[in-house]
Parts: sequence; structure tokens; C-alpha cells
Amino acid sequence: MVEPSLPAPVIILNAPQMAENIGAVARVMANFGLSELRLVNPRDGWPQERAWALAAGAEGPLNSARVTGSVAEAIADLQLVFATTARPRELQLPILTPRVAAAELNAASHRGERIGLLFGGERAGLETADIALCQAVVTIPINPEFKSLNLAQAVAINAYEWRTTLDNSPPAI
Repeated sequence: MVEPSLPAPVIILNAPQMAENIGAVARVMANFGLSELRLVNPRDGWPQERAWALAAGAEGPLNSARVTGSVAEAIADLQLVFATTARPRELQLPILTPRVAAAELNAASHRGERIGLLFGGERAGLETADIALCQAVVTIPINPEFKSLNLAQAVAINAYEWRTTLDNSPPAI
């Protein structure tokens, strides 16, 4: 697990559709030492029994998941939030790879800031208005002809990069 004194990223799922994907995200979170899950308007409400089945024992994030009615509410207590998307936008936000994003999140965490990663729903991803609430965009460098990752896969890539930064010293950025 992540050392208690170092705030880890909060994982925020905006409008998740399938309980199974929420459960798979919880499993990924546990694998990489992340524990705080927030759900914005889950399509089928919360809690959903099917999520626990897919979590494969990673019940912590599910048991403590916080449900909010908007992205703004979900991120209100966070100082640095990165939105994840593969689609280009007209926003003037920095675009980062998961590795660079993890290093920046780690540095902010070492400064005592609360940090988060925002993921969109399975069907359409994030809305431009929700991305605009964030400080940067994280884009996973995948095949430009097929930009479709499962929600848990996208969380896994970002969580892995976060985990690699945990050497107890702030990175040089």
C-alpha cells in the first residue's frame, strides 16, 4: 500500500455505466495501492452487487466509494486533477502521457496536495465542460486508428505509472 503520509490519487469515474467495470477498477486500484474511489452519477445507481463480484476481493474502494452528482462536487477538495481522454479538444490544457502525469501528481502529493484522476464513462468518455475543470489532460499513447480502452485498462495504465513513482522522494520535473 501507499505510505499513509503521501496522498495517493483519488480515482473519479464520471457516469460509469457498468457495475462490472466499477468492480474491475476497484481491483486495479487495490493492485496499485489506491483506495479512494468516487463515482459521479453512476448510470444504475450505487451500490451495485455485480461490482463486488468483479472486484475479486478488492472491496475497500467499493465499500468506501463516494457518490456525487457532478464532477465539480467530486473534485471540490482536490488541488490537482487530471482528466483522461483520447479525444482531442479545443481546450488550452497541457496534454501529458501517463508517465509525465504520474510524476507531476507525485510532486504535488509530496507538497501535501490532494490529487485525482478523472475518467469518463464507457460510452462517450468525458464532456469538454468536465475536462475544463481539470489542470491537464492525460492521453495514453495508443493506436490512433483504435482509441478504445476498457475503463479498468485506462485506470491500470495510469495507476501503474503512479506506482512507479513511489520511491519516497519527489521526482525532478
